[in-house]
Amino acid sequence: MSDDSCVNILPVADWIKREGKICRPCVLPVLVSWYVSELEETGNRDLSIRIKQLVEDPNLTPEQTASELDNIKTLVKDPKLAARLREFDCSIQKNE
Repeated sequence: MSDDSCVNILPVADWIKREGKICRPCVLPVLVSWYVSELEETGNRDLSIRIKQLVEDPNLTPEQTASELDNIKTLVKDPKLAARLREFDCSIQKNE
């Protein structure tokens, strides 16, 4: 999904704050699930656990979750994995 339509995607923390055709906080769990699965499949269990523990907090806002997803992309050591996570962001944002 590295086509030109993904060039202008926003950080998830910025995207979640904007209004759109869909309920953005409602689709955020899908994005979280994709991140967790990809991180586990690529041997980044520590980061997947970090996300899982974070989203279990009942006081966590969608904005905080989105910010953590952006942060996770900076913590992964493999540039290909970071690019894959950005593809997930793109997919969610394009399907709106």
